[in-house]
Amino acid sequence: IVWGPVFASLLLFALPGCVLGTISPFTIRLTSLLSEDKQVGLSAGCIGMSSTFGSVVGTFGTGFVLIPHMSVRIIFLIVGLILSFLAAAGYLLFMPQWTKKLRAVVCLVLGATLVATISFAKNNDRQGVLHEETTFYHHIKVVKKTLPNGLNAKILYLDTQLAGAQTVESKDIVFEYQRYWELPKLFLPEIRRAAFLGGGAYTMPEKLLDAYPESVVDVIEIDPRVVDVGRKFFHIDEYSRMNVISQDARYYLRRSNKKYDLIFGDVYSDKNYVPAHLLTVEFFALVEERLSSRGVFIMNLISVLVGEKSDLFRTVMKSLNHVFEHIYVFTTKQPNPFNWLAADNLIIVASGHKLSMEIDEHLTEKDKSELRELLKRKLKLKWLDLNNTLMLTDNYNPVEYIVATQLKN
Repeated sequence: IVWGPVFASLLLFALPGCVLGTISPFTIRLTSLLSEDKQVGLSAGCIGMSSTFGSVVGTFGTGFVLIPHMSVRIIFLIVGLILSFLAAAGYLLFMPQWTKKLRAVVCLVLGATLVATISFAKNNDRQGVLHEETTFYHHIKVVKKTLPNGLNAKILYLDTQLAGAQTVESKDIVFEYQRYWELPKLFLPEIRRAAFLGGGAYTMPEKLLDAYPESVVDVIEIDPRVVDVGRKFFHIDEYSRMNVISQDARYYLRRSNKKYDLIFGDVYSDKNYVPAHLLTVEFFALVEERLSSRGVFIMNLISVLVGEKSDLFRTVMKSLNHVFEHIYVFTTKQPNPFNWLAADNLIIVASGHKLSMEIDEHLTEKDKSELRELLKRKLKLKWLDLNNTLMLTDNYNPVEYIVATQLKN
């Protein structure tokens, strides 16, 4: 998990880079022969200038043209095919035993193959795909699938990870961890203002707005294209009390002076990557400052609970404990029995005051039943010893290394 990317980069980039590096000196030699080696310096200067210009165009073209409009897979394929085509065409054009007509036919076949391959790559694996694009932050894909219960669902993928879903028929939740938006019904009978850090498929903030008709919800989503996808596929324009802000969550909280009854952190749901700057003591202190006197912070974290792969959970708990006095942890699986050594969505609830876990009798029977089920998954943390656990700070924050070790088989 650590050395793999190093060797993969050497194989994918260093080897082709060395081969491509032979082109410039070879071209300088060819162009200098045109003047019988009397202008070697001019040849080297012209080739060097052309090479530098090509590097600049390639850099800006990749960032401003290719990546915003094509997937990374397509970019790799196109660049590789163009290089292969130019090499083959150059070789064939200068073979003296080939006639001009034959060379033209071969070049035409190579060009047609290039176009056909690119077209196939674009249209391959499109079953059920409603939308797909690559942005500065993510590779976004929205897929329509039929669930085992027969309902259709629109599922949002950010890169390779599931980031949220809604049923088509009722805009209902699909994934188990999404059910935990209901937890505030236990300890927040009224929510005037809430914030969701991370938009995803916007199912949880929409459900919260349906349940709390007087509330206002701010959704802070870093990728503006995820916001656009939410407008097109996940109904956020139907909720006038939802404010969607395209900013980094920590940047927004630092600049905002709003107070929230609920802050829900849903930016940690990818087991391969968690934003390091949203897991430190300083960030949790900022969250605590933005909570009202009765406010609650909830976060969704994928981690192992016990064992050598539980470092992420333990470090997050240590950092939270430094800021919040009362912390509660829920699993998305039945706690007895389930595999404590397997990664799970862990719902962590933190507050500066003790929270009531009593179910309000004024709730509907459906709400009561749902909350009873969630309460069964509340963990008793008497076994959790954090004395020798690292605390994450802005100054020392090896989260990416911790996640890498957690992913080891």
